[in-house]
Amino acid sequence: MDGSVGDCGLRCRRENILACRSVASSVRSMLGPKSNDKFIIEEDGHVLITNDGCTALASMRVEQPAARLLVQLSRVMDIEAGDGTTSVVILASAILDMALDLLEKGFNIVRIVREFHQAAQLCAVHLESLQFTITSAQRDDLLLQIARTSLGSKVVSQVAHEELGRLSVAAINETKGDINQLKVVTVCEGSLTDSEIIPGMLLSFPEGLTIHTNNTVSTALLQFSLEKPESTVKQRFTAKTAEDIDRIFREEEQFIKSFVIAFKKMSAKAVIVCTGSMSIQPLPEAVIQLFQRAKISAFKIESTQDFQAIARGCGATPFVSYEQIFEPTAKSRLGCIHRLYLRNFSELLGKKLVIEFPRSADGVSSTVTTVILKGGTPAFLSEAERAFHDAMCVLRNTFRKPCFVLGGGVCELGLSSFLESTEDTANRFAWNPTRAFAQALRIIPMTLAQNSGLDGFRICERALSEHRAGRNTVGLDLESSQGEGIKDLSNSGIVEPLWNKQRQISMATEAAIAVLRIDQVLQGDFNIV
Repeated sequence: MDGSVGDCGLRCRRENILACRSVASSVRSMLGPKSNDKFIIEEDGHVLITNDGCTALASMRVEQPAARLLVQLSRVMDIEAGDGTTSVVILASAILDMALDLLEKGFNIVRIVREFHQAAQLCAVHLESLQFTITSAQRDDLLLQIARTSLGSKVVSQVAHEELGRLSVAAINETKGDINQLKVVTVCEGSLTDSEIIPGMLLSFPEGLTIHTNNTVSTALLQFSLEKPESTVKQRFTAKTAEDIDRIFREEEQFIKSFVIAFKKMSAKAVIVCTGSMSIQPLPEAVIQLFQRAKISAFKIESTQDFQAIARGCGATPFVSYEQIFEPTAKSRLGCIHRLYLRNFSELLGKKLVIEFPRSADGVSSTVTTVILKGGTPAFLSEAERAFHDAMCVLRNTFRKPCFVLGGGVCELGLSSFLESTEDTANRFAWNPTRAFAQALRIIPMTLAQNSGLDGFRICERALSEHRAGRNTVGLDLESSQGEGIKDLSNSGIVEPLWNKQRQISMATEAAIAVLRIDQVLQGDFNIV
């Protein structure tokens, strides 16, 4: 076989596992509330300080194919869960390390893969027994605890941990768990504590716009050019006198007046035109002036996405042709904007047009909510935006599955103890894939302890002893430099969504199994002779 790189079997798997170990080692110090940050200098010279595992891995140039799988794993975890991007890589690497030890002891790869998969399934089921639910009265307090837990390891936690946590909870409640309805605006001024949430959309201030009605604004949305349609028949017209030119302008003005009058009869108070399409011409100044005379606020929006968000929020059906304005059912196409006003936010952000939409019966906004994040430097703002996004994703998962588990290593220690107890008496102390998987799970609490300057091995053994004795709410005490380093975390406020924890374990196991199944690396064209 020509063109093959590497050897079959154990040697190939060892090379892949060692490459994955190197990737995990590079981000291991970034786990936990006492972790370190990474100073990243990108190829274009851009400088970045971050504690986000996905961001750090994305900036690395990883050439080894198996190691790139862990980089992709972190990215997928970021998309699905928004948090746990460092934990999932560290756990996958630990599972691979245990597999390498088993392979070197002569265990068959088929058995290792099978039992790892079974162990992950047992963990997913057992996590259900560790969960707890809450009442509606406890909900906001618990969401704040979850946001604090997510933000605890971020750079911004040292500046505005509490404020950013409360902002995250307010934003997720405003959007009812749909983070696609959230827009984040960053402004390099003030401090993070000056950040605020706006229950609506911010648009660039249209010059010359006058707001005639602030509240309950009946709105028409137009998605076509406000110009007289061209004739389908080609013809030539020559203007010989000034009267001919005046007549052309009068006809154009009469055309515009016709639909201004039509909107006035519909009681429309605002007209918004989308100019995002190449086929739609910009809103002429003459048109704006005619609408203003009729006391109708008219302005344009270039972003098609913002235009669609306004349509959803106010419940309007856009007019896509001139003829639709004069249909008998044209008024039914109008929507309603709750509030429309201009606000001067700051010197840098400037004056913005704010659009607030009607709320549902429970007081939740029906569409976009805007969060304004403020900070002293662009690098800090960039990290703050990533931290806020992670917190929002974690809080979103509580809407997907409103079940929760304790953090601080409680779940990993409990699962490790549980897997050991599933072994029968004869094999309880024998080294096998299930016990190896149980030991791999301990890498998370051990890393948390080590990054906090504690003896990870000793503390994990003490915590495991408590779990074996049935005290399954015992976890790591990372705040105290004295004592045993463990405590009951049931009232500590360190909480995570159950869905996040289940995805971490299942995705780490799947990635590890994918690497273990590779027994040869082939590069380029090869021929079998």
